[in-house]
Amino acid sequence: MIHLLRDVPGLISAHMEESLKRAFGPLGISDWNSLFWIAHPGGPAIVDQIEAEMGLKPEKLRLSRHVLSEYGNVFSTTVLIILDEMRKSSAEDGQTTTGEGHDWSVLFGFGPGLTVETVVLRSMPIHSLKIEVQGSKMIDQKLEEEKSTKAAEEPAKSKEDQQTAVSSQLTPNQLPPSQEREPILDPDPGPHFLRMV
Repeated sequence: MIHLLRDVPGLISAHMEESLKRAFGPLGISDWNSLFWIAHPGGPAIVDQIEAEMGLKPEKLRLSRHVLSEYGNVFSTTVLIILDEMRKSSAEDGQTTTGEGHDWSVLFGFGPGLTVETVVLRSMPIHSLKIEVQGSKMIDQKLEEEKSTKAAEEPAKSKEDQQTAVSSQLTPNQLPPSQEREPILDPDPGPHFLRMV
């Protein structure tokens, strides 16, 4: 079990505003409540301290708290779980973007040696996700149709005939067609809902 030193939450929150100003200054953003927050919840004290120090509304870190209570601190992957939860809740709540209706986000990750990583994210409109998923499904459907057409055009051969034909055509270092790898297209693009800026 990992225990945080008592001064870690204070150290993190004390330097957070400086980090936010450097990251969001070029974008002209200084209202931290106008962002959606993906904060790695290293522990409840860190989340509480960030909220207090930054003057955040309680709902800003709601998903960080939820993920911490449901999964615990699963280190760096915690932020990916929070991103996925945000995408789902934004869609369910009818928000316009995957970031709870906001365009910009701050993603904070905390690590060993008291490392703080700050990432600026921009949300995608929810309707873009539907188009991306639909487009991916259409590609998969087209590939299946081509595969079926090709299979129907080939004359039916017995398994022995196929093996004999393959082995006679092989040269050293070749794999039989049954062992060749085909490209994999994922029909579900997953949580590709934020793009780096």
